[in-house]
Amino acid sequence: MINLSVRKSVGLLLALLLFLLVSGFFVLPVAAAPSLEVIKRENALNYPLSIEFGITLRPSVTAGPKTKADLEYQLLNSRSSHTARTTLTRQPANLLELAFKLEARDFVFTGEKVRYRWVITFDDGSKATTDSQDLLYFDNRFEWNDATRGLQAIHWYNGGPEFVDDIGKLAENQREKLRQRFGLISIDLYSIWLYDRQDPMSQVFKDPEIRNFLGVASPLQRVTVLLFPPTTPGTNRYSSYVNTLEHELTHLVLNSYIGRPIPNWFDEGFATFATEPHPEIRKAIVNKAAGTDTFIPLQKLVTASDFYSLNLNLAYSEAATLLGYLSAAYNEKILVDTIQQYRRTGGTGISRVITNLTNTTLDELEKNWLVWLKDGTLPTTASAAASPSPALVPTETPVPAALPLTPPAFPTLISETLPTATPSSTAPVSAATATPPASTTGMTPGPTQTSGLKIGVSPKNNLAVNSLLPLVAIGGTLLLMLALGLTLALFRRHN
Repeated sequence: MINLSVRKSVGLLLALLLFLLVSGFFVLPVAAAPSLEVIKRENALNYPLSIEFGITLRPSVTAGPKTKADLEYQLLNSRSSHTARTTLTRQPANLLELAFKLEARDFVFTGEKVRYRWVITFDDGSKATTDSQDLLYFDNRFEWNDATRGLQAIHWYNGGPEFVDDIGKLAENQREKLRQRFGLISIDLYSIWLYDRQDPMSQVFKDPEIRNFLGVASPLQRVTVLLFPPTTPGTNRYSSYVNTLEHELTHLVLNSYIGRPIPNWFDEGFATFATEPHPEIRKAIVNKAAGTDTFIPLQKLVTASDFYSLNLNLAYSEAATLLGYLSAAYNEKILVDTIQQYRRTGGTGISRVITNLTNTTLDELEKNWLVWLKDGTLPTTASAAASPSPALVPTETPVPAALPLTPPAFPTLISETLPTATPSSTAPVSAATATPPASTTGMTPGPTQTSGLKIGVSPKNNLAVNSLLPLVAIGGTLLLMLALGLTLALFRRHN
């Protein structure tokens, strides 16, 4: 009985060892993932027109006729991700030359941080990528100085430490005014780029109307570009520059605080109303237009999708004086309430919020506003409702801006506001090769690349995948042979 039991056990053990031995010899080696060797990088900033990306690579596998190349890039300030098909030129010695031209004008704003990487898709569907690299898009025609003052990153090329200190104080003072007066709080870091001449500043903009602006802001990217040369404080010119800084900074703070796209008319009207040193001039402009063909009806003003194609001087004046009327009729608290309610209600337009708060229609609101502009008369109901606004002590914690994943059409950006409509889902990259924006690529900053660096699967990983497999197979075979010898010895002993 003992011999029979031992024989059965030994037989089962032999069968198991034989199975393991045979299957071990048929384990297929794991193929290494393709890798890329960076031979040369060639990027060029052609401010304000384009960014040219270029790279020469040597893949670890032969690139076939179906091999494709893409550039994945993120606009970090705009929080958007894109993929673009690039040109691919094959050279001797299995070299690949890749190139892509990103049309930056009217798309990428000054100070934008671009993170990018190249992706090669080979004929068999396998992919290899380079490490991510960061690039700053800025006006490289000037030697910029950089300094941080409070929550402002200031960039300038003309002026000394006292100049930049003055800019920092002006910006901080405006933030504090907006906090005390309207409860607007922003903890975002804003970039301020200062030019000493309008010509080079305005060259980035195609629209002739916008080229006349003294400043522009991109709330999406938390950047403002201003004309502000070193100027003697107290002069009219200095006051004009200060007013522009305060106006543009108001756009940034308001958009950051609300955290959702703001209609152009309210964005511009509020920034003008909150910073206008001469409101009577704005009133005179609207009074002159009232009753003529040039007047912009309120219904058109608040629904215009082409706000910046209107008569801008009149449109700004109408929007600002409308908010002035609301403040006179209901005190400034109505603007605070409007901002708070619009901030909380995702589907309600800001003009609807105002008509709900005032219990009027747009037609009634326009009529009362024009009467007030003409002779200062307020409607009886509004006069009764008006009362001194108590000191505002903000207690709310600001929400971070809920920025769209794709940048809106750039004319709305350079016109200082976010669009009223949903941002376009198509990135204005090269027309011949553009693809819709991809989902977030998950790129992370990588080390600075140099020629000869292996990208993809590192040489160490290649060794682990390929070279160790034969050693493992040999070692396993020896162990199996040893186990087989011991089993045979045990079998003979029992027999």
